[in-house]
Amino acid sequence: MKKTKIVCLSLLLSLVLTAAACGNQPDPAPKTEPKTASAAASSVPESKQESSAPESKAEPSAPESSKESPKTSTIVVPAVSEPSEESASGKRGIRPFEGLKISFLGTAPYLTPVFDARNCTAEVQERVVFSADPADHLRNGDTIRIMASLSGYSEDGDTFLVDDTWEYLVTDQKEYVTSLSGKDLSAMHKDMEDKAAAETAASKGDGTFGSAMIEDYFDSVQSKTVKESYLLVLKKRFEEEESVYNRYIRIFDYLIKEESGITEHVYLAISSENVTQEPDGSLTYEGTLEYDSSTSLDDLVAENVTSMREYYDVEKL
Repeated sequence: MKKTKIVCLSLLLSLVLTAAACGNQPDPAPKTEPKTASAAASSVPESKQESSAPESKAEPSAPESSKESPKTSTIVVPAVSEPSEESASGKRGIRPFEGLKISFLGTAPYLTPVFDARNCTAEVQERVVFSADPADHLRNGDTIRIMASLSGYSEDGDTFLVDDTWEYLVTDQKEYVTSLSGKDLSAMHKDMEDKAAAETAASKGDGTFGSAMIEDYFDSVQSKTVKESYLLVLKKRFEEEESVYNRYIRIFDYLIKEESGITEHVYLAISSENVTQEPDGSLTYEGTLEYDSSTSLDDLVAENVTSMREYYDVEKL
């Protein structure tokens, strides 16, 4: 019995000590789950996330000077159609000279420009008026300004001209000659020979030869040569007053025999007026060949050459 009490007391003491030990232990830490990758990222402060990757810098914009701008200095007619241009105010730009054709009336130095806009756009044909400066008395080598302007539309309209001036070099137009040096005169000389033959056709017993009175009656032609040649060119100050710009004169010397046996010289002047060099280099003349005759060379030259010196520059060829 005594032994049983001792065992019970020992068990009771053991329970008391165990309970005391359990009451002095700290509360266990709450159970936590391991952080996943996404959770770890979300735990990083927001500012840290933004700075975790390097910032990408925007590409710098092209400098203003490198951007394409309307061509305002070019006044050559474009070979290929270009789009209309817009101004800062929203107006639509048109190119008036594209497709424009220029021809000339007359002969240099009396050329006058003529404009043909049939190959231009319908808008150009309806709205644009062309003019030239200078507009007359033009010759090869002259530079003229072709000007375009809008007709019937105020400046605050919906259209503006991208180009309004075009410089044009006059070239390859027919022109009155001022020199015969180096030019092919064979065709004109043949015409002059034919004219001289027609005007000096004579029969025995005629009292004239080539319309010139002779001392006796005509018998025969002993010889024929070209005595002299002249080119007369109108002086510039008279260009607006005279219709004949130049005159080419060949004087033929005929030595004729008359029925009495004597010989006499008869001079025949054949002249062509307004001798023109065509674009292909050939020579033409206006109207018909003129002629004059005399038994005195001096009188013939005085009448046809010397008397014209006030108005014409004279070159003996």
